Amino acid sequence: KSLKRIKMSYKNQRNRKQHLKEIKRMGLYLKKYWKHPKFSTEAKTAWWDNEISHARAIWTMHKRKKGAKILKNLIKEKEIPPYGHAYALFILASMEIEKKDFNKAISYLNKANSIEFKDKKLREKISWSIGWNLFLLNKFKESASYFNKENKKNNSYFFNLKLKFWESIALEKMGKEKKAEALWMDIYKKNPYSYYGIISRLKLNKPFEPFDSSPLSSEQIQSEESKLIDFFISTDEIKLAKKFLSKKSSYAKSISELKRLIPLYNKLKWHKGLLNKFYSIEA
Repeated sequence: KSLKRIKMSYKNQRNRKQHLKEIKRMGLYLKKYWKHPKFSTEAKTAWWDNEISHARAIWTMHKRKKGAKILKNLIKEKEIPPYGHAYALFILASMEIEKKDFNKAISYLNKANSIEFKDKKLREKISWSIGWNLFLLNKFKESASYFNKENKKNNSYFFNLKLKFWESIALEKMGKEKKAEALWMDIYKKNPYSYYGIISRLKLNKPFEPFDSSPLSSEQIQSEESKLIDFFISTDEIKLAKKFLSKKSSYAKSISELKRLIPLYNKLKWHKGLLNKFYSIEA
């Protein structure tokens, strides 16, 4: 953990040379424990992650070939864990995308997708990248079909909105406007205030309707929080009011409690905080 934090401190400082030095130091440290009876598995898993960081760090220093060589050597190893194997292939695919070799990228991505591992976020990145690379190759029919297939087998709400939207764009490129419009309408109805919901509305050329600006209810006006916000406003303690409201909202245990607090952001004219809190609510 100490070595990891030292490594990250140099990364955050954008000191690439020292960051690379610390990655190598950590690699050597972990190698010592490869045959340790107690720490072998833990050391090996950490070593794979560190080596992928090594390849990525070299890549950011504009040494793509050298970074790719490290990753190619890694995936040859028999003991490489499934997640590390899939992630190394995903990074190799990203390097090919940078070279604009989309066919090679798809080849790596398909190999990564065939590996059994548990990490949902990486699975989504790989899945999305396959469809996106087909799109970049102007294979719009294959891209639309792939996004559609992934959407049906996936249960991630927001990821499915993304898949559906890009299926619609591939359909639009094929000249199938009506099918694309049906998808945009579906996305908009499902979540009108999400990123893809808003873009779908724009694609449909439909005007946006303003929110109903209902006044605060008597319960909200009488609440302790509302009285405190009024006090902070009257004493020109806006920064303190924002801190108070932000803290109070972070302790909210239910959506109904958040709904009671959100109008107070508007009372403060703190619209950025209001939107941030609004989008923290489950779809």
